[in-house]
Amino acid sequence: MSRNIVKEGVKKVGRLIKKDKFPILEGHPIAQKHGEEAVESVGDLKKAMKFADKAKKEFRIYRWSPDNPNQKPFLQSFFVDLPSCGPMLEDIYKRREYRQTPEDRKKLDGLYECILCACCSTSCPSYWWNPEEFLGPAALLHAYRWISDSRDDFANERLQAITEDQGRLYRCRTIKNCTACCPKSLSPANAINKMKTRHLTDKPVENLEAEPEPRFGQA
Repeated sequence: MSRNIVKEGVKKVGRLIKKDKFPILEGHPIAQKHGEEAVESVGDLKKAMKFADKAKKEFRIYRWSPDNPNQKPFLQSFFVDLPSCGPMLEDIYKRREYRQTPEDRKKLDGLYECILCACCSTSCPSYWWNPEEFLGPAALLHAYRWISDSRDDFANERLQAITEDQGRLYRCRTIKNCTACCPKSLSPANAINKMKTRHLTDKPVENLEAEPEPRFGQA
């Protein structure tokens, strides 16, 4: 009962406030409703305009015209409306910086330089035989690029998605045709082997290489 009384009291107070705002429209509920909606829409519009001003990014670019060689280069401003651009400028809102050591950065060398020429995929016999199951050297090279990135928080999830079906990764027989024909001298076969090692041992390959070998007579 007490809750119902409170609700009715709140409704009465709201009606009184609305009457104070629109005394001329009293007795005309439809007109009063339209007036209230108009006031609310004006408030929403003001908020949207303030947000739109903040959501614009200014880019200043040096311009020079060959038609006017005597004119010095000048800075021209361009404004981008970030909300209307969609995901291509999504990272501009991020304020957190993911730092990376030089050692971790070096691990990405030989992984991101792929030019998507598909030479590795067309030269891979495993990809010829099982194109429906095996992902191919190009796709796996790009997958390992993100799995080995220290800034990525979903390395285990990516590896799990690749190894849910063993044919996606383990169809590679290490023939290394992909490495031999790559015009950028990359080694997809090496990246695939490192992914297999990480999946089987649950440890990055670099950590395994750093571990000391057990001596004779030690477990």
